[in-house]
Amino acid sequence: MLPVVSRMAAAVVLGSTIMAHPLWADDKPSTDPPAKAPTFPGYVFVADVVGEVVKADEDSITLRVTWYEPQVRGGNNPNRVRPNLNRNNRNFRNPFAPNMNRPNQPQVQWKEKHEDYVLKYLPESLVRFKSLPPKYDENGKKIAYTQKELNDLRQPAGVTGYAASRFDVTPGSVVELILIRDKTIPAEKATEGDLRIKHAIILGRNPNNVPKDEPPKKKN
Repeated sequence: MLPVVSRMAAAVVLGSTIMAHPLWADDKPSTDPPAKAPTFPGYVFVADVVGEVVKADEDSITLRVTWYEPQVRGGNNPNRVRPNLNRNNRNFRNPFAPNMNRPNQPQVQWKEKHEDYVLKYLPESLVRFKSLPPKYDENGKKIAYTQKELNDLRQPAGVTGYAASRFDVTPGSVVELILIRDKTIPAEKATEGDLRIKHAIILGRNPNNVPKDEPPKKKN
């Protein structure tokens, strides 16, 4: 009889301990099936480009891309043409990799010029953070994520970064856009207006001209 009582007592103690630590449940692996990443079977990859957000809403992003352009001797190039995103031109400036995209041709003088592009989302388009954003409590103190929160933010599997929303894409954000187009449109006939956003990946804020983010202020 004594062993039965002992087991009952142990069960009561264990149950009380679990109730006293409700956060343990947050760290348990989820039994839900993993979310599936959206597919885009009717589209083909066109380009990826990095730029600064000028304007954004639920339907589109106005992206300012800074291009490196060669300068002819004696002044500006009179035959300058707006860079075409349909060609996956990699000659743009990424403020998070300032030396990666600059052409390595010392005999040519290069100048930075920017162009603005209005690019539309698809219903399935995803927005992601490249790096895990900080989490703050109600007092503005930085705190850690639970394992469950981290697992949820990484969903869906196979997509880079962490979950974000279109409302996280704000002016001053630096984003990488993966651009696609309807595959029924031939490449030679595709226009800038045919481009659609597959993924918008938030890299951060422009380190050159945007002040460092601060935690939310404590509510009164």
